[in-house]
Amino acid sequence: MPLLTVTLRTSDLGGLMQADPTIPLAEYGELSELFRFYLGLVLETVTFTLGVAGGIVTYVLKERKSKEEVFGLVIPAILCLGMGIGFLRALGYISELRNRLGVVATALGIGLAPHVSTLSGSVWFFGLVLTSVGIGLLILIIPLYRRPLKTA
Repeated sequence: MPLLTVTLRTSDLGGLMQADPTIPLAEYGELSELFRFYLGLVLETVTFTLGVAGGIVTYVLKERKSKEEVFGLVIPAILCLGMGIGFLRALGYISELRNRLGVVATALGIGLAPHVSTLSGSVWFFGLVLTSVGIGLLILIIPLYRRPLKTA
C-alpha cells in the first residue's frame, strides 16, 4: 500500500493522465531506483567486458608462439561486438522509462526528475565504443597474422 497517493484532475495535466488519474509516489521511487540500477549495470558491464577483453588481448599478443594464435583475438572481438550491439539495441527501451518517469514527475509536481538522458547517452556512447573495439580487434588480426614472429 503506497504511503502517499496524489490525485489530480486530468485538466491539471493537459490530458496527459487520462487513463490513470492517480499517481502513487511509490511508482516514482521505483522508477528512480530502476534508473539507478540500469545505469550501474551499464557501468559494471562495460568494466567487465573491457577488462576481460583487455586481459585476453594482452595474453594473446604477449604469449603467442605461432601465427595462428592471433586468432585468439576473435573471442574478445565477439564479446565486445555482442555487448556493443546489445547496448545499441537497448536504446529503444530506454525511451519507455524516460516517458513514464516524465509523466509521473509532472503529475507529482517534481521539477527535478532523474535525467534518463544520462542513461541513454551512456548506453549510446559505450555501445559505440564496444562495437568499435570489436571491429578494431577483427581488423587487427590480419596484419598480426601476416607479420613474422620475433625469434629470441
